[in-house]
Amino acid sequence: MLASITKLTNEVSIGAAGFLTNIYIVLIYKLYLEKRTFSNSLFWEIFRFAIVGLVAAIFDFTVGYLIQFVAFSGNTSGYVTPLSTAGGFIIGVIINYLMSTYMVYKASSTNFSKTFKGIAFFVILSTVGMLLGIGIQYLCYDFFNLKLGLTGFSYPLVFIIRTLIVMVYNYITRKLFIFK
Repeated sequence: MLASITKLTNEVSIGAAGFLTNIYIVLIYKLYLEKRTFSNSLFWEIFRFAIVGLVAAIFDFTVGYLIQFVAFSGNTSGYVTPLSTAGGFIIGVIINYLMSTYMVYKASSTNFSKTFKGIAFFVILSTVGMLLGIGIQYLCYDFFNLKLGLTGFSYPLVFIIRTLIVMVYNYITRKLFIFK
């Protein structure tokens, strides 16, 4: 029984990842090949943001998964999910900051992101994103999956949902407040 549930949740996670990848491919087609952006530089900025986000998400997922399921052996105590989510998110944010500053927002009109105030804004906005991510992870994985038994909310699927929501938040807030 448990093996079939695990297989189902893995299939749902893989299906969701495939679906999101296809949406991304369609968006690339619509934005770039049909020239629906105001400039190609905006397209490439969004494209670099997605690649940087993917790299940061891989580190985020790996560190969070290792903390949740290796260091704590899948312990379901209330402190494990926030701790693992925060640990992964912090590593992901460090990688994201470095790559965003030097790769994504190259056309930024100022070097505000490299100042102390810019770094402080980045940390504050990232902290809000992390708290948002912890809330989503806790609600969907700990509450829906572990407490209510809704097995469709597997760890990988919830990670994908959380990452997409926080990614949109990150792009908008960083573009408005840091990389103007």
